[in-house]
Amino acid sequence: MMSLDVLISAGVPWCSSRICCHFPRAYHSGFSPEYYCGDAADMANTESSSVAREAAIHSAAIRCPPMVSRFQLSYDLAVSLCSR
Repeated sequence: MMSLDVLISAGVPWCSSRICCHFPRAYHSGFSPEYYCGDAADMANTESSSVAREAAIHSAAIRCPPMVSRFQLSYDLAVSLCSR
């Protein structure tokens, strides 16, 4: 997990009480405007339930862990946003 202070110091925009969007078909552990990213809140609309079902079926079918850590992807995204 990454400290919110790291994201802010890298120039990643942040506003409290805003919605955090996640990548489709990707696992997430939630977002918390505290000192760490965590505390997942499970919210979904009607369209996202079919995407979640497809992702679960795909994950079960491949029986293979992801090639890139989701933490690494989050970090790389934060760094790329900082360089803009």
